[in-house]
Amino acid sequence: MNRKVLSMTKKSAKKRKKIAVLKHRILLIVVALISIIGVTTLVLTKASTTTVIVNDNVIGSGVNQWQYSGTGWRHYTGEPAKYMGDDHSSSQAGDIATLRFNGIKAEYHGAKSPQAGIVAISIDNGSEVMVDLYSATRYDNTLLYTSPVLSSGEHTMRIRLTGTKNPSATQAAAAVDRAIVTVENGANGHYVNIEPENGTLSSGATVIGDQSVSNGKSVKFASGSTTPTDPGGTTGTAPMPFPAKAAGLYHMMWSNSKSPKLSTTPANINVIYLAFAQGDPPSLVGWTAQGEASFVTDAKALRAKGVRMVISVGGAQGYVNTSSRQNFVNGIMNINSKIPLDGIDWDIEGSALNAGDIVWISTELKRLRGSNFAITMAPGGGHIHSYPPVAVELHKANALDLIGWQFYDTVVSKEAALSRVNSLVSAGIPINKIGVGMMVGDADTYWTVDECITNFNYIKASHPNIRGGYLWEAGRAGTGDWANRVAPLLLK
Repeated sequence: MNRKVLSMTKKSAKKRKKIAVLKHRILLIVVALISIIGVTTLVLTKASTTTVIVNDNVIGSGVNQWQYSGTGWRHYTGEPAKYMGDDHSSSQAGDIATLRFNGIKAEYHGAKSPQAGIVAISIDNGSEVMVDLYSATRYDNTLLYTSPVLSSGEHTMRIRLTGTKNPSATQAAAAVDRAIVTVENGANGHYVNIEPENGTLSSGATVIGDQSVSNGKSVKFASGSTTPTDPGGTTGTAPMPFPAKAAGLYHMMWSNSKSPKLSTTPANINVIYLAFAQGDPPSLVGWTAQGEASFVTDAKALRAKGVRMVISVGGAQGYVNTSSRQNFVNGIMNINSKIPLDGIDWDIEGSALNAGDIVWISTELKRLRGSNFAITMAPGGGHIHSYPPVAVELHKANALDLIGWQFYDTVVSKEAALSRVNSLVSAGIPINKIGVGMMVGDADTYWTVDECITNFNYIKASHPNIRGGYLWEAGRAGTGDWANRVAPLLLK
Protein backbone atom coordinates (compact mmCIF):
# COMPACT_ATOMS: atom_id res chain seq x y z
CA MET A 1 0.00 0.00 0.00
CA ASN A 2 1.23 3.52 -0.75
CA ARG A 3 2.80 5.08 2.38
CA LYS A 4 0.82 8.30 1.92
CA VAL A 5 -2.45 6.39 1.68
CA LEU A 6 -1.47 4.23 4.68
CA SER A 7 -0.69 7.37 6.71
CA MET A 8 -4.06 8.91 5.85
CA THR A 9 -5.84 5.66 6.76
CA LYS A 10 -4.16 5.61 10.17
CA LYS A 11 -5.09 9.26 10.77
CA SER A 12 -8.70 8.53 9.81
CA ALA A 13 -8.83 5.57 12.22
CA LYS A 14 -7.42 7.72 15.03
CA LYS A 15 -10.01 10.41 14.28
CA ARG A 16 -12.86 7.90 14.46
CA LYS A 17 -11.53 6.57 17.73
CA LYS A 18 -11.34 10.08 19.20
CA ILE A 19 -14.96 10.73 18.16
CA ALA A 20 -16.11 7.47 19.77
CA VAL A 21 -14.27 8.36 23.00
CA LEU A 22 -15.81 11.83 22.93
CA LYS A 23 -19.34 10.40 22.51
CA HIS A 24 -18.76 8.03 25.40
CA ARG A 25 -17.54 10.90 27.60
CA ILE A 26 -20.60 12.99 26.68
CA LEU A 27 -22.89 10.12 27.70
CA LEU A 28 -21.07 9.82 31.03
CA ILE A 29 -21.44 13.56 31.58
CA VAL A 30 -25.21 13.33 30.87
CA VAL A 31 -25.59 10.50 33.38
CA ALA A 32 -23.54 12.46 35.91
CA LEU A 33 -25.73 15.53 35.40
CA ILE A 34 -28.81 13.45 36.09
CA SER A 35 -27.43 12.45 39.48
CA ILE A 36 -25.92 15.87 40.33
CA ILE A 37 -28.60 18.40 39.36
CA GLY A 38 -31.60 16.16 39.90
CA VAL A 39 -33.50 16.15 36.64
CA THR A 40 -36.42 13.94 35.81
CA THR A 41 -35.83 11.16 33.32
CA LEU A 42 -38.87 11.23 31.10
CA VAL A 43 -39.52 7.74 29.81
CA LEU A 44 -40.56 7.76 26.19
CA THR A 45 -42.19 4.56 25.14
CA LYS A 46 -41.83 3.31 21.61
CA ALA A 47 -45.37 3.16 20.33
CA SER A 48 -47.37 -0.01 19.80
CA THR A 49 -51.07 -0.21 19.01
CA THR A 50 -54.32 -1.77 20.11
CA THR A 51 -57.75 -1.58 18.49
CA VAL A 52 -61.13 -0.45 19.78
CA ILE A 53 -64.36 -1.55 18.12
CA VAL A 54 -67.27 0.88 17.96
CA ASN A 55 -70.53 -0.83 17.02
CA ASP A 56 -72.99 1.14 14.90
CA ASN A 57 -75.44 1.42 17.80
CA VAL A 58 -72.96 3.11 20.14
CA ILE A 59 -74.54 6.52 19.69
CA GLY A 60 -73.74 9.88 21.25
CA SER A 61 -71.57 12.96 21.01
CA GLY A 62 -68.64 11.54 22.96
CA VAL A 63 -65.40 9.91 21.88
CA ASN A 64 -65.78 6.55 20.12
CA GLN A 65 -69.48 7.13 19.43
CA TRP A 66 -71.53 7.49 16.26
CA GLN A 67 -73.83 10.38 15.36
CA TYR A 68 -76.45 10.06 12.62
CA SER A 69 -77.94 13.12 10.93
CA GLY A 70 -80.68 13.11 8.32
CA THR A 71 -84.10 11.55 7.97
CA GLY A 72 -83.35 8.21 6.38
CA TRP A 73 -81.38 6.29 9.00
CA ARG A 74 -82.92 3.06 10.31
CA HIS A 75 -81.57 0.60 12.86
CA TYR A 76 -81.83 -3.02 11.70
CA THR A 77 -81.47 -5.91 14.17
CA GLY A 78 -81.65 -9.70 14.19
CA GLU A 79 -79.17 -10.13 11.32
CA PRO A 80 -76.50 -12.77 12.17
CA ALA A 81 -74.22 -11.74 9.28
CA LYS A 82 -73.91 -8.21 10.65
CA TYR A 83 -71.55 -7.32 13.46
CA MET A 84 -73.38 -7.76 16.78
CA GLY A 85 -76.41 -8.67 14.65
CA ASP A 86 -77.30 -5.09 13.71
CA ASP A 87 -76.44 -2.07 11.57
CA HIS A 88 -77.68 1.40 10.60
CA SER A 89 -78.73 1.98 7.01
CA SER A 90 -80.10 4.81 4.89
CA SER A 91 -80.79 5.50 1.22
CA GLN A 92 -81.47 9.22 1.69
CA ALA A 93 -79.04 11.52 -0.14
CA GLY A 94 -77.36 13.93 2.26
CA ASP A 95 -77.65 11.70 5.33
CA ILE A 96 -74.43 11.63 7.33
CA ALA A 97 -72.84 9.27 9.85
CA THR A 98 -70.03 10.80 11.90
CA LEU A 99 -67.63 8.98 14.18
CA ARG A 100 -65.65 10.94 16.76
CA PHE A 101 -62.67 8.84 17.76
CA ASN A 102 -59.39 9.02 19.64
CA GLY A 103 -56.57 7.20 17.88
CA ILE A 104 -54.31 7.18 14.86
CA LYS A 105 -56.51 5.37 12.33
CA ALA A 106 -60.13 4.38 11.73
CA GLU A 107 -61.72 1.67 9.59
CA TYR A 108 -65.31 1.82 8.34
CA HIS A 109 -67.09 -1.54 8.08
CA GLY A 110 -70.49 -1.91 6.49
CA ALA A 111 -72.24 -3.64 3.60
CA LYS A 112 -71.42 -4.04 -0.09
CA SER A 113 -74.62 -4.95 -1.88
CA PRO A 114 -76.70 -4.59 -5.05
CA GLN A 115 -78.58 -1.71 -3.36
CA ALA A 116 -75.51 0.22 -2.20
CA GLY A 117 -74.46 3.54 -3.69
CA ILE A 118 -71.45 5.85 -3.51
CA VAL A 119 -70.49 7.57 -0.26
CA ALA A 120 -68.13 10.46 0.36
CA ILE A 121 -65.79 9.96 3.32
CA SER A 122 -63.68 12.65 4.95
CA ILE A 123 -61.36 12.84 7.94
CA ASP A 124 -61.37 15.95 10.17
CA ASN A 125 -63.54 17.81 7.59
CA GLY A 126 -60.83 17.42 4.98
CA SER A 127 -61.26 16.53 1.32
CA GLU A 128 -63.74 13.78 0.55
CA VAL A 129 -62.89 10.37 -0.87
CA MET A 130 -65.56 8.67 -3.00
CA VAL A 131 -66.18 5.01 -2.16
CA ASP A 132 -68.43 2.82 -4.30
CA LEU A 133 -70.26 0.28 -2.11
CA TYR A 134 -71.90 -1.64 -4.95
CA SER A 135 -71.49 -5.40 -5.25
CA ALA A 136 -73.61 -7.88 -7.17
CA THR A 137 -73.41 -10.15 -4.09
CA ARG A 138 -74.16 -8.83 -0.60
CA TYR A 139 -71.31 -8.82 1.91
CA ASP A 140 -72.10 -7.63 5.44
CA ASN A 141 -69.60 -6.48 8.05
CA THR A 142 -66.92 -5.94 5.43
CA LEU A 143 -64.11 -3.38 5.35
CA LEU A 144 -65.07 -0.43 3.13
CA TYR A 145 -62.58 2.31 3.96
CA THR A 146 -59.38 2.82 5.98
CA SER A 147 -58.21 6.28 6.93
CA PRO A 148 -54.60 7.41 6.52
CA VAL A 149 -52.38 7.13 9.60
CA LEU A 150 -53.07 10.24 11.67
CA SER A 151 -51.46 12.02 14.58
CA SER A 152 -52.40 10.44 17.90
CA GLY A 153 -55.44 12.22 19.33
CA GLU A 154 -59.07 13.09 18.60
CA HIS A 155 -60.36 12.98 15.04
CA THR A 156 -63.64 12.62 13.15
CA MET A 157 -64.63 10.34 10.29
CA ARG A 158 -67.61 11.58 8.26
CA ILE A 159 -69.59 9.33 5.88
CA ARG A 160 -71.99 11.19 3.56
CA LEU A 161 -74.55 9.57 1.25
CA THR A 162 -74.07 11.28 -2.11
CA GLY A 163 -77.26 10.01 -3.77
CA THR A 164 -75.16 8.75 -6.69
CA LYS A 165 -74.53 5.10 -7.53
CA ASN A 166 -72.91 2.59 -9.78
CA PRO A 167 -75.03 2.07 -12.95
CA SER A 168 -75.64 -1.53 -11.86
CA ALA A 169 -76.88 -0.60 -8.38
CA THR A 170 -80.62 -0.58 -7.72
CA GLN A 171 -80.42 2.14 -5.01
CA ALA A 172 -77.89 4.55 -3.50
CA ALA A 173 -78.00 3.15 0.04
CA ALA A 174 -75.24 2.81 2.63
CA ALA A 175 -74.92 0.85 5.86
CA VAL A 176 -72.80 1.47 8.95
CA ASP A 177 -71.95 -1.72 10.86
CA ARG A 178 -68.95 -0.78 12.99
CA ALA A 179 -65.65 1.07 13.12
CA ILE A 180 -62.28 -0.25 14.22
CA VAL A 181 -60.12 2.45 15.75
CA THR A 182 -56.37 1.94 16.07
CA VAL A 183 -55.02 3.42 19.29
CA GLU A 184 -51.38 4.12 19.93
CA ASN A 185 -50.17 3.01 23.34
CA GLY A 186 -46.86 2.50 25.07
CA ALA A 187 -44.83 -0.70 24.82
CA ASN A 188 -41.68 -2.30 23.47
CA GLY A 189 -38.73 -0.73 25.28
CA HIS A 190 -38.02 2.54 27.02
CA TYR A 191 -36.01 5.53 25.84
CA VAL A 192 -34.72 8.50 27.78
CA ASN A 193 -35.02 12.25 27.51
CA ILE A 194 -34.25 15.00 30.05
CA GLU A 195 -36.49 17.80 31.30
CA PRO A 196 -36.49 20.16 34.31
CA GLU A 197 -37.31 18.56 37.63
CA ASN A 198 -41.05 18.53 38.29
CA GLY A 199 -41.71 15.07 39.67
CA THR A 200 -40.37 11.57 39.85
CA LEU A 201 -40.79 8.45 37.81
CA SER A 202 -43.05 7.02 40.48
CA SER A 203 -45.55 9.80 39.76
CA GLY A 204 -45.72 8.73 36.13
CA ALA A 205 -44.70 10.61 33.00
CA THR A 206 -46.88 11.20 30.00
CA VAL A 207 -46.14 8.71 27.25
CA ILE A 208 -45.61 10.82 24.13
CA GLY A 209 -44.00 8.31 21.79
CA ASP A 210 -40.49 7.85 20.52
CA GLN A 211 -38.98 11.26 19.75
CA SER A 212 -35.32 10.32 19.25
CA VAL A 213 -33.63 10.96 15.92
CA SER A 214 -32.49 7.35 15.70
CA ASN A 215 -36.00 5.94 16.22
CA GLY A 216 -35.38 5.01 19.81
CA LYS A 217 -32.32 2.82 19.31
CA SER A 218 -29.49 5.04 20.52
CA VAL A 219 -30.13 4.95 24.28
CA LYS A 220 -32.23 2.14 25.72
CA PHE A 221 -32.80 1.30 29.38
CA ALA A 222 -34.06 -2.01 30.69
CA SER A 223 -36.02 -0.39 33.50
CA GLY A 224 -37.84 2.81 34.28
CA SER A 225 -41.26 2.14 32.76
CA THR A 226 -44.00 4.42 34.02
CA THR A 227 -46.77 2.05 32.89
CA PRO A 228 -48.80 1.11 35.98
CA THR A 229 -48.75 -2.62 36.67
CA ASP A 230 -50.07 -4.99 39.30
CA PRO A 231 -47.58 -7.85 38.89
CA GLY A 232 -48.53 -9.70 42.05
CA GLY A 233 -52.08 -8.47 42.34
CA THR A 234 -53.45 -6.47 45.24
CA THR A 235 -53.61 -9.77 47.11
CA GLY A 236 -49.87 -10.24 46.56
CA THR A 237 -50.53 -13.31 44.41
CA ALA A 238 -49.86 -13.40 40.68
CA PRO A 239 -52.48 -15.20 38.55
CA MET A 240 -51.87 -18.78 37.48
CA PRO A 241 -52.16 -19.59 33.75
CA PHE A 242 -55.50 -21.03 32.67
CA PRO A 243 -55.17 -24.83 32.49
CA ALA A 244 -54.52 -26.50 29.14
CA LYS A 245 -57.50 -28.77 29.92
CA ALA A 246 -60.23 -27.30 32.09
CA ALA A 247 -62.89 -28.84 34.31
CA GLY A 248 -64.74 -25.91 35.85
CA LEU A 249 -67.44 -25.57 38.48
CA TYR A 250 -69.66 -22.54 39.10
CA HIS A 251 -70.01 -21.63 42.77
CA MET A 252 -72.95 -19.40 43.63
CA MET A 253 -72.25 -16.57 46.08
CA TRP A 254 -75.81 -15.80 47.20
CA SER A 255 -76.47 -16.56 50.87
CA ASN A 256 -79.52 -18.64 50.00
CA SER A 257 -77.81 -20.60 47.22
CA LYS A 258 -77.32 -24.35 47.20
CA SER A 259 -73.56 -23.98 47.11
CA PRO A 260 -71.84 -25.76 50.00
CA LYS A 261 -68.61 -24.60 51.63
CA LEU A 262 -65.88 -23.94 49.09
CA SER A 263 -63.66 -26.42 50.93
CA THR A 264 -65.98 -29.26 49.80
CA THR A 265 -65.08 -28.71 46.12
CA PRO A 266 -64.65 -32.24 44.71
CA ALA A 267 -61.46 -33.59 43.20
CA ASN A 268 -60.78 -33.19 39.44
CA ILE A 269 -62.08 -29.58 39.46
CA ASN A 270 -59.32 -27.16 38.44
CA VAL A 271 -61.34 -23.96 37.83
CA ILE A 272 -63.83 -22.35 40.22
CA TYR A 273 -66.14 -19.70 38.76
CA LEU A 274 -67.30 -17.32 41.50
CA ALA A 275 -70.81 -16.24 40.50
CA PHE A 276 -71.48 -13.41 40.32
CA ALA A 277 -70.11 -9.90 40.24
CA GLN A 278 -72.79 -7.36 39.32
CA GLY A 279 -73.45 -3.63 39.36
CA ASP A 280 -71.48 -0.53 38.39
CA PRO A 281 -68.72 -1.00 39.39
CA PRO A 282 -69.16 -4.78 39.68
CA SER A 283 -68.98 -6.25 43.17
CA LEU A 284 -69.73 -9.70 44.57
CA VAL A 285 -73.41 -10.40 45.14
CA GLY A 286 -72.59 -12.02 48.50
CA TRP A 287 -70.37 -14.43 50.38
CA THR A 288 -72.82 -17.35 50.73
CA ALA A 289 -73.92 -18.59 54.13
CA GLN A 290 -70.30 -19.62 54.69
CA GLY A 291 -69.26 -16.06 55.46
CA GLU A 292 -66.53 -13.89 53.97
CA ALA A 293 -63.59 -14.83 56.20
CA SER A 294 -64.14 -18.58 55.88
CA PHE A 295 -64.77 -18.28 52.14
CA VAL A 296 -61.57 -16.33 51.50
CA THR A 297 -59.58 -18.85 53.56
CA ASP A 298 -60.99 -21.76 51.50
CA ALA A 299 -60.34 -19.89 48.22
CA LYS A 300 -56.69 -19.37 49.10
CA ALA A 301 -56.34 -23.01 50.17
CA LEU A 302 -57.77 -24.23 46.86
CA ARG A 303 -55.44 -21.95 44.90
CA ALA A 304 -52.51 -23.38 46.81
CA LYS A 305 -53.54 -26.75 45.34
CA GLY A 306 -53.58 -25.30 41.80
CA VAL A 307 -57.32 -24.55 41.46
CA ARG A 308 -57.89 -21.31 39.53
CA MET A 309 -60.31 -18.68 40.84
CA VAL A 310 -62.25 -16.85 38.11
CA ILE A 311 -64.83 -14.14 38.80
CA SER A 312 -67.95 -14.44 36.63
CA VAL A 313 -69.76 -11.19 35.83
CA GLY A 314 -73.42 -10.73 35.00
CA GLY A 315 -75.55 -13.85 35.14
CA ALA A 316 -79.24 -14.06 34.29
CA GLN A 317 -80.64 -10.54 34.67
CA GLY A 318 -77.44 -9.44 36.41
CA TYR A 319 -76.80 -5.82 35.49
CA VAL A 320 -73.27 -4.70 34.63
CA ASN A 321 -72.27 -1.51 32.84
CA THR A 322 -69.33 -2.12 30.54
CA SER A 323 -69.40 1.43 29.17
CA SER A 324 -68.05 2.57 32.57
CA ARG A 325 -64.82 0.89 31.58
CA GLN A 326 -62.49 2.18 34.27
CA ASN A 327 -65.16 1.72 36.95
CA PHE A 328 -65.55 -1.86 35.80
CA VAL A 329 -61.81 -2.52 35.99
CA ASN A 330 -61.64 -0.87 39.42
CA GLY A 331 -64.46 -3.12 40.66
CA ILE A 332 -62.69 -6.29 39.56
CA MET A 333 -59.43 -5.10 41.10
CA ASN A 334 -61.28 -4.42 44.36
CA ILE A 335 -62.59 -8.00 44.39
CA ASN A 336 -59.04 -9.15 43.67
CA SER A 337 -57.90 -7.32 46.81
CA LYS A 338 -59.93 -9.85 48.81
CA ILE A 339 -59.71 -13.01 46.73
CA PRO A 340 -56.69 -13.74 44.51
CA LEU A 341 -58.22 -13.94 41.04
CA ASP A 342 -56.88 -15.80 38.03
CA GLY A 343 -59.37 -14.46 35.49
CA ILE A 344 -62.74 -13.01 34.57
CA ASP A 345 -65.69 -14.83 32.99
CA TRP A 346 -68.13 -12.92 30.78
CA ASP A 347 -71.60 -14.34 31.49
CA ILE A 348 -73.70 -11.30 30.58
CA GLU A 349 -77.34 -12.11 29.99
CA GLY A 350 -79.19 -9.17 31.52
CA SER A 351 -77.16 -6.38 29.86
CA ALA A 352 -76.26 -5.70 26.23
CA LEU A 353 -72.90 -6.88 24.93
CA ASN A 354 -70.55 -4.25 23.56
CA ALA A 355 -67.48 -5.71 21.89
CA GLY A 356 -65.40 -2.53 22.17
CA ASP A 357 -66.02 -2.28 25.92
CA ILE A 358 -65.41 -5.97 26.57
CA VAL A 359 -62.18 -6.04 24.57
CA TRP A 360 -60.91 -2.87 26.29
CA ILE A 361 -61.74 -4.13 29.79
CA SER A 362 -60.28 -7.59 29.10
CA THR A 363 -57.02 -6.31 27.67
CA GLU A 364 -56.70 -3.72 30.44
CA LEU A 365 -57.11 -6.42 33.10
CA LYS A 366 -54.49 -8.55 31.35
CA ARG A 367 -52.19 -5.54 31.26
CA LEU A 368 -52.66 -4.86 34.96
CA ARG A 369 -52.64 -8.46 36.20
CA GLY A 370 -50.34 -10.02 33.61
CA SER A 371 -50.87 -12.20 30.55
CA ASN A 372 -51.78 -15.22 32.71
CA PHE A 373 -54.99 -13.48 33.79
CA ALA A 374 -57.64 -15.51 31.95
CA ILE A 375 -60.57 -14.21 29.91
CA THR A 376 -63.41 -16.72 29.52
CA MET A 377 -66.96 -16.50 28.16
CA ALA A 378 -70.14 -18.47 28.87
CA PRO A 379 -72.67 -17.67 26.11
CA GLY A 380 -76.23 -18.06 27.31
CA GLY A 381 -79.57 -16.35 27.66
CA GLY A 382 -80.95 -13.81 25.21
CA HIS A 383 -77.50 -12.69 24.05
CA ILE A 384 -76.20 -16.16 23.21
CA HIS A 385 -75.86 -15.38 19.49
CA SER A 386 -74.07 -12.08 20.14
CA TYR A 387 -71.09 -13.78 21.75
CA PRO A 388 -69.25 -15.28 18.73
CA PRO A 389 -68.28 -11.93 17.11
CA VAL A 390 -67.16 -10.59 20.50
CA ALA A 391 -65.12 -13.77 21.06
CA VAL A 392 -63.50 -13.32 17.65
CA GLU A 393 -62.41 -9.79 18.56
CA LEU A 394 -61.05 -10.98 21.91
CA HIS A 395 -59.13 -13.73 20.10
CA LYS A 396 -57.68 -11.19 17.65
CA ALA A 397 -56.56 -9.11 20.63
CA ASN A 398 -54.85 -12.19 22.16
CA ALA A 399 -57.23 -11.89 25.09
CA LEU A 400 -59.44 -15.00 24.86
CA ASP A 401 -58.70 -18.17 26.82
CA LEU A 402 -62.00 -20.09 26.70
CA ILE A 403 -65.52 -19.75 25.36
CA GLY A 404 -67.94 -22.46 26.51
CA TRP A 405 -71.52 -22.69 25.24
CA GLN A 406 -74.20 -23.15 27.91
CA PHE A 407 -75.85 -26.35 26.77
CA TYR A 408 -78.62 -26.00 29.33
CA ASP A 409 -80.46 -22.88 28.22
CA THR A 410 -82.79 -25.14 26.25
CA VAL A 411 -82.94 -28.80 25.31
CA VAL A 412 -79.80 -29.41 23.25
CA SER A 413 -79.04 -32.65 21.42
CA LYS A 414 -75.49 -33.87 20.88
CA GLU A 415 -75.83 -32.99 17.18
CA ALA A 416 -76.97 -29.45 18.00
CA ALA A 417 -74.16 -29.08 20.55
CA LEU A 418 -71.57 -30.12 17.96
CA SER A 419 -73.11 -27.69 15.47
CA ARG A 420 -72.62 -24.80 17.92
CA VAL A 421 -69.01 -25.79 18.51
CA ASN A 422 -68.48 -25.98 14.76
CA SER A 423 -69.94 -22.48 14.36
CA LEU A 424 -67.28 -21.09 16.71
CA VAL A 425 -64.53 -22.87 14.81
CA SER A 426 -65.91 -21.53 11.53
CA ALA A 427 -65.90 -18.02 13.03
CA GLY A 428 -62.15 -18.32 13.64
CA ILE A 429 -61.96 -19.48 17.27
CA PRO A 430 -59.34 -22.24 17.74
CA ILE A 431 -60.77 -25.44 19.19
CA ASN A 432 -58.31 -25.27 22.09
CA LYS A 433 -60.19 -22.15 23.23
CA ILE A 434 -63.64 -23.79 23.16
CA GLY A 435 -65.43 -25.67 25.95
CA VAL A 436 -68.76 -27.33 26.80
CA GLY A 437 -71.11 -26.04 29.51
CA MET A 438 -73.25 -28.69 31.26
CA MET A 439 -75.83 -29.00 34.04
CA VAL A 440 -76.96 -32.08 35.95
CA GLY A 441 -79.36 -32.81 38.81
CA ASP A 442 -82.57 -31.09 39.97
CA ALA A 443 -85.83 -30.82 38.11
CA ASP A 444 -84.58 -28.42 35.42
CA THR A 445 -81.75 -30.64 34.24
CA TYR A 446 -81.23 -31.15 30.50
CA TRP A 447 -78.38 -33.67 30.47
CA THR A 448 -77.90 -36.55 32.87
CA VAL A 449 -74.34 -37.49 33.86
CA ASP A 450 -74.47 -40.36 31.33
CA GLU A 451 -75.63 -37.92 28.63
CA CYS A 452 -72.80 -35.55 29.54
CA ILE A 453 -70.34 -38.39 28.89
CA THR A 454 -72.00 -39.46 25.64
CA ASN A 455 -72.41 -35.93 24.28
CA PHE A 456 -68.92 -34.74 25.21
CA ASN A 457 -67.35 -37.83 23.63
CA TYR A 458 -69.45 -37.17 20.51
CA ILE A 459 -68.06 -33.64 20.23
CA LYS A 460 -64.52 -34.73 21.09
CA ALA A 461 -64.57 -37.31 18.30
CA SER A 462 -64.70 -34.39 15.84
CA HIS A 463 -62.52 -32.09 17.93
CA PRO A 464 -59.92 -34.04 19.95
CA ASN A 465 -58.21 -30.82 21.13
CA ILE A 466 -61.29 -29.25 22.70
CA ARG A 467 -60.23 -27.51 25.91
CA GLY A 468 -62.77 -29.02 28.32
CA GLY A 469 -65.85 -27.55 29.94
CA TYR A 470 -67.68 -26.73 33.14
CA LEU A 471 -70.67 -27.59 35.32
CA TRP A 472 -73.48 -25.35 36.53
CA GLU A 473 -73.46 -25.40 39.59
CA ALA A 474 -71.97 -26.60 42.91
CA GLY A 475 -74.53 -28.09 45.27
CA ARG A 476 -76.86 -29.59 42.70
CA ALA A 477 -77.68 -33.28 42.89
CA GLY A 478 -75.17 -35.16 40.77
CA THR A 479 -72.28 -32.68 41.22
CA GLY A 480 -70.04 -35.29 42.84
CA ASP A 481 -70.92 -37.92 40.22
CA TRP A 482 -70.13 -35.41 37.44
CA ALA A 483 -66.79 -34.54 39.04
CA ASN A 484 -65.89 -38.24 39.35
CA ARG A 485 -67.01 -39.38 35.90
CA VAL A 486 -67.18 -36.40 33.50
CA ALA A 487 -64.39 -34.12 34.73
CA PRO A 488 -61.64 -36.72 34.05
CA LEU A 489 -62.80 -36.83 30.39
CA LEU A 490 -62.47 -33.06 30.14
CA LEU A 491 -58.94 -33.17 31.53
CA LYS A 492 -57.64 -35.74 29.03
